[in-house]
Amino acid sequence: MAAATSVVVLDRGNNTTCTINLH
Repeated sequence: MAAATSVVVLDRGNNTTCTINLH
């Protein structure tokens, strides 16, 4: 979960990427 949060923070600009990673 922590890793996912880091990715979101680093890639907060790319909502698409975050969505794909979360789902």
